[in-house]
Amino acid sequence: MVPRFLIAKYVPDLSRMEPRNIGVILWSNGVFSSKFLAEKDATFVNEIPVYRRWVDYWTDLMSRSEIPGPRRRPVPVSDSCCIEVLISTQKGNYILVDSGELLTSVGKRDLPAATNHLFSELVAVTNKSQEELSRSFTRSCSSLFESAGLHVVKRRQFSGRVFGFQQVVRPHYCIGDSTPEAVFHRATLSKTHSVNDAFVTINAVIGAGLNPNQCRVLVRGGEVVGTESSQALSMFNEICGTIDVDNPNAAKLLSEVATAGAKSQSVSLGVEVPLEATTTLFSEHTDTKSALKTLSPVERKVLEAVGSAGKGCTLSALQSQLKISPATISKHLAAVKKKLATARQEADNESLVTIAKLVHGVES
Repeated sequence: MVPRFLIAKYVPDLSRMEPRNIGVILWSNGVFSSKFLAEKDATFVNEIPVYRRWVDYWTDLMSRSEIPGPRRRPVPVSDSCCIEVLISTQKGNYILVDSGELLTSVGKRDLPAATNHLFSELVAVTNKSQEELSRSFTRSCSSLFESAGLHVVKRRQFSGRVFGFQQVVRPHYCIGDSTPEAVFHRATLSKTHSVNDAFVTINAVIGAGLNPNQCRVLVRGGEVVGTESSQALSMFNEICGTIDVDNPNAAKLLSEVATAGAKSQSVSLGVEVPLEATTTLFSEHTDTKSALKTLSPVERKVLEAVGSAGKGCTLSALQSQLKISPATISKHLAAVKKKLATARQEADNESLVTIAKLVHGVES
């Protein structure tokens, strides 16, 4: 019998009726062979989970010895009439088009190769489509932030250590006009360079002082095909977590991360958070004043602001007063702790706030 093939099509908008090819189905001598676009390449499909169900449904029908048709008896796949039965299963946005016959016969062994040839000629993603894939990912992410009502600061600079090296990075999306509350970065799981970029970026942001719970890697779940992409997804989930932009609840998940980040920045830290202590710093008042003289102007300014604010001090308040990021504030306070510690002989109960107030009496 003469081989016949169908083209599977997806129609984004039924009113416009502008179908896009999504796969090919080849039938020859009672055997089906098919190939469909990978989910990551079907960028024009509105709902990937629905696309997945249709592909699975058709694939399952073609694997049977008989194809059950609507309101008619099952037809054996050995009968060419099974093609019409398969076509009758189309519905809504997903259609099957009888595209004709091949001029030569195709043996069972050559069926996959013939299918691949048809797919490359009629469906396969071109380089231009790969560029469109990247643009589509970006558009999807932008749309999600809009849906979540989040104002995004793009490409804010962070500097943090990754594997012992200082890295300057610019995440794709940052929430928080003055104080970073949450950071999001895109990663195309099927591209090694994109995975590496996201790995360095997120780790540098965390190294700069942001909590991992305030960071997420944005991915497309349909790209998890094979070991490498699966391992990349697991790695990001271990570092900070991921959000699948194709998830119907993605906008809500973005909002939850941003909201949690905003709350964490407003928690009263009483000064002990950056230094991890509020007491037991120095034993001699004169030693403390001597050590204070070793502080840089910026360090003294930060410590003075902490002393003025007292126990009700918050990162947001310090950031607003000093016009520098919480990560930078923490860095300077850590330097203060290190320098003042050199004057400590044995710990006592003098709090950091009290020490900070001494700054006003120290000569330049």
